Amino acid sequence: MNDKVILKPDGILHVMIIGKQTDEEVHGSSAISDCLIRERNLEKIRYLVDFSQAGSITPSARQALKERMRVMEHHGSIEYAVIGVSPAVSALIQLYIKAAKTKSQVRFFANEQEAVGWLKSSK
Repeated sequence: MNDKVILKPDGILHVMIIGKQTDEEVHGSSAISDCLIRERNLEKIRYLVDFSQAGSITPSARQALKERMRVMEHHGSIEYAVIGVSPAVSALIQLYIKAAKTKSQVRFFANEQEAVGWLKSSK
């Protein structure tokens, strides 16, 4: 797995998407996130998702991401701050979010500082 998932000291899960995305990559990142959520007993789940090093995203990865968002709904409203995507990719992601019919909040930012600022303000 190329992707990296870390828990920042402020309780934000930082997911760095690296290289080509397959359903295996999505499942691997999800398993690490789930482990961190359980270990730290996070009540409020906030993600910083960085696509700046991402490669192509396979159809199976898109489906896995959509299903992941649905699974995460049992935690309540999740907040996703996304960085490193072009306006075209942002529009595509928003279509998948609508298709997933998620209650979670997803916002797109130009840089990590703005994204983390939004996530921290929503505590």
